[in-house]
Amino acid sequence: MVVQGNHLIYDLSPSSGLPEAEQTILPEDHILLAGLLMEHPEVDTVVVSGGGGLSWPAHEMASKIEAFGLNTIAKKTCSSGCTTILLAGRERSRAMVEFG
Repeated sequence: MVVQGNHLIYDLSPSSGLPEAEQTILPEDHILLAGLLMEHPEVDTVVVSGGGGLSWPAHEMASKIEAFGLNTIAKKTCSSGCTTILLAGRERSRAMVEFG
């Protein structure tokens, strides 16, 4: 996860550069998300991509996105747990531009 301006980028796609084992929603990701949102109040949008991962951290992340009233954008592929995160957005859309 990385903050770029008012966007928090959560890219788990193969093109993310992450090792394959980290291209999935991991148990600690909801804690990382909460920390970044507290540190960066300018964030109003979460950009997500990837194939998913563990469902309970995805639901925890969705709860935080809802609590902060954030928008979500799907970039590239967004399936499984990624869609749980995407659907939590106040406003949801598909990326028309590249991020990061």
